[in-house]
Amino acid sequence: MFNIIHCADLHLDSHMETFLTPGRAAERRQELLDNFIRMTDYARQNDVSLILIAGDLFDTDQVSPSSASALCRVILDNPGILFAYLQGNHDRGSFLSLLKQQPANLICFDRNWTSWRISPRIRLWGAELSAYAGHPEDPEAGRAFWDALRPDPACINLVMLHGTAVSSREALLSREEIPLPLLTGRGIDYLALGHIHRRQSGRLDRRGDWCYAGCLEGRGFDQEYRQDLSMFCYAPRRLQDLQCPVRRVQISHKRGHCQQHENRGSGTAASALRPGLSHTVSSLLPSGPFTNCPWI
Repeated sequence: MFNIIHCADLHLDSHMETFLTPGRAAERRQELLDNFIRMTDYARQNDVSLILIAGDLFDTDQVSPSSASALCRVILDNPGILFAYLQGNHDRGSFLSLLKQQPANLICFDRNWTSWRISPRIRLWGAELSAYAGHPEDPEAGRAFWDALRPDPACINLVMLHGTAVSSREALLSREEIPLPLLTGRGIDYLALGHIHRRQSGRLDRRGDWCYAGCLEGRGFDQEYRQDLSMFCYAPRRLQDLQCPVRRVQISHKRGHCQQHENRGSGTAASALRPGLSHTVSSLLPSGPFTNCPWI
């Protein structure tokens, strides 16, 4: 059995000082890093061979040396796990530029399709769409980019991308769009995606699946606060008999709650939310970093 974890959008080193004091923000940043460490501990204890990080490992390209060093140490301390890191729209050029030497068990990608042979039967493909963001759109170059992805159908093919999956065949590289129709029939078994902060998945074609891993733990209102990582395994049997059961594994310690309030007056949304939300958060998260925040 070959066990694999797929995660994305950890957004480590996020500032988070809009609604938090500097002390609370630093505490929250450490909690997000601790989530990555817990995930790696889980991987080691459960014989995981490969961790796919599908973009936005960090929240900004200005990564603190201490965070980069801590993350590098986690990777080095787990030589039996291969970390595959594809940069997203937030962290391009951040973490890697601070490494004096890239760990032997860390593999990366660039703007063109890169493939890695993970095992005799498993191939991993990836390309960083963020390298094309904001560039003038060239439809011919876009079609050529997707046509260049040609996995061997005799292999088990994993593909990593960070962007927005769309149902159109006319996706724009400059907007980091991923045209799912152009990826069908290419021998892809698992399309590991990042960028959407909620877990989503579906069938790519008769052979493969696509999946957004979501976040290990939410940071804002566009995210489910309590998240899971996606773990699956490939058994060494015939490819036509291959099945890929995906398990969701809880890693985060925080739990978020959504409460609806109706604002019929002329006051701000914050003033309408304040009474009920303050009680809800104070009762549910008495030790969490958001209790007594300025916006409550």
